[in-house]
Amino acid sequence: MQDPPDDGARRRNRFSQWPGLLRRRAHVRQRQDYQQQPGWTVAQQSRYALRILRREWVTDVLEVLSAGPSQYGVLLQAIRDRTANPQQPSERRYIQDSVLNRTLSKLREEGLVLRDREETFPYHTTYLITEAGRQLLNALGPLASWSIRHKRL
Repeated sequence: MQDPPDDGARRRNRFSQWPGLLRRRAHVRQRQDYQQQPGWTVAQQSRYALRILRREWVTDVLEVLSAGPSQYGVLLQAIRDRTANPQQPSERRYIQDSVLNRTLSKLREEGLVLRDREETFPYHTTYLITEAGRQLLNALGPLASWSIRHKRL
């Protein structure tokens, strides 16, 4: 008669079936280790800022929220309307509901967006930009101007 596997072996087998879960956990550990530290060089600070901005919809979300607080559905529709190109409908960028949800969660973790949820039925969730989010958006203006001036055609 064979001995049953120990609990540790069963746990290892379960995680070996889901390699994505292990990658996600490693990513969370990496993100926790990568908090901004005092005394960073300019290169380290810019890498931190680019890590925030590398998501595709961050600037769109911040720009829409800079106009004022917005509920989730209104925010989603405003971003979809902003990215529509009537001259070339094939170039329309379409944000998915789940992608907006993930983007808002990341922005909340970074302290760039606040979420206010009223505990009434039906729930009303309002998102608004923080002062740090406004400062980031204002800092992107000169960067956008630089990119336009140095754009190679």
